[in-house]
Order: sequence, then C-alpha cells, then structure tokens
Amino acid sequence: MKSIIKVFLTYLIAIIINIFLWNLIVETFIFKSSGGYFDKEIGKRGISYKHSVWSSEGYSNLILDSLGFNNYPYKLEKDPNQKRVVIIGDSFTEAFQVDRDSNFVTLLGKSLGSGYEVLNFGISGATMSDHIYTSNFISKKLDPDIIILEVNTLADFGSENFNPQNWLHIENDKNSYKISSNYSLDKKTKIKNFLYNFSGLSGYAIVRFKELIYSIKRFSSVDNSSNKSFDLQKKKEELENLVSWELSCLKKNYTNIVVISLDNLPIIEDNKFKLPNKSVSRKFEEDLIKSKLLSENIELIEVEKKIMELSLKNRISYIGANNKKVGFGHLNNKGHRVVSKILYDYVKNMFNNLPSERG
Repeated sequence: MKSIIKVFLTYLIAIIINIFLWNLIVETFIFKSSGGYFDKEIGKRGISYKHSVWSSEGYSNLILDSLGFNNYPYKLEKDPNQKRVVIIGDSFTEAFQVDRDSNFVTLLGKSLGSGYEVLNFGISGATMSDHIYTSNFISKKLDPDIIILEVNTLADFGSENFNPQNWLHIENDKNSYKISSNYSLDKKTKIKNFLYNFSGLSGYAIVRFKELIYSIKRFSSVDNSSNKSFDLQKKKEELENLVSWELSCLKKNYTNIVVISLDNLPIIEDNKFKLPNKSVSRKFEEDLIKSKLLSENIELIEVEKKIMELSLKNRISYIGANNKKVGFGHLNNKGHRVVSKILYDYVKNMFNNLPSERG
C-alpha cells in the first residue's frame, strides 16, 4: 500500500513540476500577452507589474505598470507643470512587438520634451466599449489635457461592439444603448484569481475559451451577406445612432480628443506594396463614421497614405516583424517612428490652440 501511495505522489509531483515548467516556457520563450482581465473600476487592463516577454513579430521584454499598462512608473496625480497626453487603443498602442523605448507613445513623449507626459493606455483586443468604460477612470484619475484614441480600423465604432463574448459590449434596446459586462469572463473567484496570475496555458486559456469558440463559429460559418440585399438607409440610421452615442460618451469625459486610424496599412504581396482590399460594406461604414467624426468636430488622423508613400519611396515595410519577413501585422520600429512624427505635429498644434486655463 505504501509503495502505491509513493508512486502516486511521485507522479503527482512530476505532473505539477511539468505544468509549472511548461507555463514558464510559454511565458518566457514563446508568446505572452499582458494577460488582460476585466477590472470593475478601470475596465480591460493588464496585470499590475507583470513581467511580459514577447517573441512574436519582433521582441520586447518589459514589466507593466501599477495599472497593468505598458508604461514606465509614473505618478497618478498630474504634475501641474506638465501637460498630459493619454493615448488609448488596442494592441497597436500597447505595442509589445517592440521595446518600450521604440513605441510611438514613448517616442512622442521624448519628442515633446520635459513639459509633457505621454501615457500608454493601449490593451490588446480593446473595443469601443472598453474605451467608453475606461474613459471615466482616465478622466477622473489622470486628468488628461488631450486624449488620442487609436483605432486599428474605423469599423471599431461599428456592430462588433454588440458581440456578447467581449468582456464589455454594447446592448441596444430600441436605439437606447448601454455598456454591459460579461461577468462569465470576470475574475470573481479565488481560483480564477490564481489562474489569471499564473496565466500561460492555464488561466488565460480557460477564461478565454468562450471567446475562442465564438471565433471558430464566426469564421467557419459561410458568409452569405453578399447575396443578401439590405436596406442601406436603415443600416445608415442604425450605424449613425450607434456612433453618435459612442462619441457622446467619449466627449462626456474627454474635452479634447483626436482619433488616429492605423487601418489599411500597405502590405507586401508578390514583392509589391499594395493597400488591402475593402468590401463595399466596409467602405460604407468607414465613410459614414468619418462624416460623424467631422460633424462632432473630432479630428481624424489617417496614416495610410503617408506610410504607403514612404513604403514605395524607401522599398521597406513599416509593419510586420522586425528583421524577419515583413509586410503583415503590427507596426515595427520604423512604423512607430513614422506614427510618432505624425502625432507630434498634431499634438503641438492642439496644445497651441488650447485655452490657457481649463474649465
């Protein structure tokens, strides 16, 4: 009997050690996101002080700040002698594909100089629902002078925000909108808390399982939308109502806001630079959203033309892995430098036009 117990304990210890080592390998050498989760005060965020090593599409080795974002340590309370810029966005702003000193947020801060502070509030997979939810926290706790909202695509303002598999999503009841939380993805139990912090193959995979199933169903289903006629006027009204509500929520907390779109960046195909193709429906959505931003006096910065011009001139790609096969993916080091320079001119101009005292 003792020998059976001894064998059982030996195997149990071996399994535990193997799980630990596998998590360690995954976290250190393969692929690791910030291990984001839903915080009831902040919204979607990373894990405080988490050490994250990224080896996909480039390389970075960093420790997240006290709120779980990609910043060097800073004081929550704003220095009265500094102007504060907060950049919110998704994985393009989070920028794990390059070292922190090389991303456009840090570069913008260095370019602006000591009288300015630029903070990174990008989180992988963030939606407009996340940005709206987080706006209350950022407005009250960080008191930004300017907000820059980065979107990977203008379609981020669209119907994907109704996806119930997101931690936060928008619900529509007869054109009355509200942000709703998916508590099944929330950290509610001690076991989930432990798994989140252990992360790797364990917690993060378990908590995101429902999203994975949703994605499989979504992309494996046959899209017959091109064969269906739809009421353009009705679609226009629905999208206008949604975008108007989203912008009103953002403007409620952000006095000065500018949107930068990193959509439609040039890719390399057959050794040629080209812009990705867009469907008629996608173009329709983007044109409508652009008109809404214009009507709300929110400036839209589009970088695709500038990066396409540079790609053709220099014959290099500004997206994709650094020192590897290029042409797809997130911004690389060169791309971050370009975006930083574009933002510098806009931010300096915005500050020059701000009133000397804020109400």
